[in-house]
Amino acid sequence: MAIIKGINIETSITTFILLTGGLAFAGSLLSGSKIYSALNAFLVAPITTLHHLLAAGWVSGIFEAKLRHVSMDDAVKVSKV
Repeated sequence: MAIIKGINIETSITTFILLTGGLAFAGSLLSGSKIYSALNAFLVAPITTLHHLLAAGWVSGIFEAKLRHVSMDDAVKVSKV
C-alpha cells in the first residue's frame, strides 16, 4: 500500500533505526558506559521499542555488568548513596 501511494518506507525505517539507536548510543555514553555497551544499546534499541516488556537500558546494563565484573564492594557503595 505504501508503494502505491509513493511513500518511501525504506527511508522511514532507516530514520527510525538511526534515531532510536543513535539516542540510545548517546545516552549510554553519557551515563558512563563502555563503548561496547553503547554499541549494544545502538543495536538493541530499535528492537526494544517494538516490544513493551523489553528496555534497551536493561539489556545494556546487563551487558555492562558482564564487562565490569560487579563486586560486593560496589553493591555496598550503591546502598550508601
